[in-house]
Amino acid sequence: MAHEQCSPYRRRSTEREGNAARAQRSRNRERILPKGFETIVHAPTLHENVDMPASPDRHRALNLLALSIALAISSPARAQAEDAAKADTGTRTYAPEFFASSAPVNALQMVERVPGFTIDEGGMERGFGTNAGNILIDGERPSTKSDDIRTLLARIPADRVTRIELIERAGVNQEAQGQSRIVNVVRSASTGANGTYTLGLGVDEDGVARPFGQSALSFERGGTQYELGLDYRNDLYQLSGAETNYDAARLADRILGIGIDSDSRQTAVTGTVRGAVGSARWGVNARLDRDSYTTVRISDVFNPQGALQGREVLESGSPTNRDGFELGADLEFSPMPSITTKLVGLYSRYDILSRNDLSRSGPGLSALSQSSRNDNREDEAILRIGNTVAAGDRHSIQFGVEAVRNQLRGRFTSAIAGLPPLPASNVDVSELRIEPFISDVWSIRPTWKIEAAMIAERSTLRVRGDATASRQFLFWKPRLVSTWTLDPVTTLDLRFERRAAQLDFNDYATSVDLGLGALVDAGNAELVPERTSTLTATLRRAWLGRGSGQVRGWITHIDDTQDLVPITIRDGTGAIVSVVDGPGNIGRGREWGVSLDLSLPLEKMLPLGDSGEVTLTYAGTYRHSRVTDPVTGLERRLQPKFGPSWAPEQQHALALRHDVLDSPFAWGANLDWSSSQTRYFYGQTLRFGETPSLGLFAEYAVARGKFRFEVDNANSYDIGRERVFYAGSRADGVVAGSASRTLNRNTRVLLSFNGRF
Repeated sequence: MAHEQCSPYRRRSTEREGNAARAQRSRNRERILPKGFETIVHAPTLHENVDMPASPDRHRALNLLALSIALAISSPARAQAEDAAKADTGTRTYAPEFFASSAPVNALQMVERVPGFTIDEGGMERGFGTNAGNILIDGERPSTKSDDIRTLLARIPADRVTRIELIERAGVNQEAQGQSRIVNVVRSASTGANGTYTLGLGVDEDGVARPFGQSALSFERGGTQYELGLDYRNDLYQLSGAETNYDAARLADRILGIGIDSDSRQTAVTGTVRGAVGSARWGVNARLDRDSYTTVRISDVFNPQGALQGREVLESGSPTNRDGFELGADLEFSPMPSITTKLVGLYSRYDILSRNDLSRSGPGLSALSQSSRNDNREDEAILRIGNTVAAGDRHSIQFGVEAVRNQLRGRFTSAIAGLPPLPASNVDVSELRIEPFISDVWSIRPTWKIEAAMIAERSTLRVRGDATASRQFLFWKPRLVSTWTLDPVTTLDLRFERRAAQLDFNDYATSVDLGLGALVDAGNAELVPERTSTLTATLRRAWLGRGSGQVRGWITHIDDTQDLVPITIRDGTGAIVSVVDGPGNIGRGREWGVSLDLSLPLEKMLPLGDSGEVTLTYAGTYRHSRVTDPVTGLERRLQPKFGPSWAPEQQHALALRHDVLDSPFAWGANLDWSSSQTRYFYGQTLRFGETPSLGLFAEYAVARGKFRFEVDNANSYDIGRERVFYAGSRADGVVAGSASRTLNRNTRVLLSFNGRF
């Protein structure tokens, strides 16, 4: 009956990326949206009653399928014989002909076809060096943080790519900051104007359509290279479903018919100028952003008998505006024959304004009106100098220093009845961090390389305003990487690394999530960075030209684990007014896991005849973690979005692509599924996740372009959430009520054309 009542709110959604790109963009949004923003449509959720992959039987079946694929791999001897002539020690080179069957339009579509390689865009931490990804362009890392590497690759026409190098060895490049597996996209010199463009339209079953597009232009004048870019994203996420609220006896208390519309519009204009003066190379880049996000959740409230009681409206964002810019510059030169020096400078400023409003009205409901507002400004200035010294035939030494200045101005106001004055509502946070670094890449023999590195992080953090603090930190961050090239197609990588997590400045400022019942996230000026020590082993192997496999295992020890902790609010007399949640440190934690990545050229493994290239890929991860809960004192998993284990315990992705022989046509499918996650608050728990998602696509290549038809979420998967409320803290164990929600995201169709000129 609940679903019948909410049928007017059944919504469909539009989106231009596939599942992998969608997940990456969701993570980016989580990084830029202020706390308190309603993100139910950007994060996976899980309802216990939904038919979902958390079922043990289904997980066993899918895991057995993955294991069967792994056991079907062809003979290593045959693979080595075929590939040995194509590979240097630790380096594999792919010419444009390798990608011809898929008719790529841009460099991104080529890199995505490199066997066994997954793009790592790097992090979004403060600073430059710690955010290195695993992509280089002409041997260099782009001197930008705001432009993601996928966008940069999509701007390079495929016919400008002369080769793609897959390099697997320790100390690949100082630009890659410890990455032992990278892809280097090598371009030809530009001889005239060239570029790429994308025109697309997303349409859902209800006919709601949103256009999107991208364009890039590159040209050369007088030895100087100019690049211009424009990106426009216009997405509408729509969900519908029902939520049932229960009392302590698990009897239905009320039923909500829910409809959610989430509107996202992002516009970016970029420009880059690169040139040379003598043997020195220089570059300047700029980016201007204007983003807007609004989520409206309308809930019709019914009693257990189905009678309408009223309506609740939550506007999150209203909207959230993120406007700002980034400026960058770099200079590379050789002060001495054996030394190469590179200077990088970056400055960015972003203003983030968000207003959230909740209203409730109706004959059977108590009237309610609440609002909150966050007005933040983030500034970052970076100066980095790095030097590479060729110290003989067997050593390459890299050293330098990075200085970073970050500032946050956080302002929070609210109109919420009964909410006591909150700490850290208005704060100014600043940090000055100096990081000298040194590394030595040692070629013990042609097939064995070691990188030993040390970074010393010295930072001074100051908090002013409603909360005050002044802290100084000194962390030593060693890294040791050893790579053996066992044969031309097999590498073994062992790594030990000590890292200090960067503090999220927003954790020092207060916010309130009206979507979770005015749940307070109080700022905590006493927060310290958590430190991790990780030991990782990775075995990689290539076979049959396009086939590859990778097995990775790791174990991580965590000091001063960051999590949510109870924060007590007192009045002027010292009496306890309330206990709320806020970020804090809860002691030691640990995580361990294993991942498997496979790329199987089925036409070489199975009798498929002259079918063309048929590729099956699988990526799966299992991770486990333990930490002591600060409320109950019992062991549990790490919190989602806290520490290294924000991801689900299990994640799986299966994809099939068929490039039809002697035809411009290609088609494929992908299936993604994962286990549920649980968040732990002082007085409640929240479990969330989603059922498997199926995507389908077809492509048709024409001269200098490609049409793409995509059915995203072809199986109309469900997302759900289970909340349990306690009378007091979770430690008391007295359940006061619960709420179960199931939402549906329906099928959407994406039409696009990618071209180059």
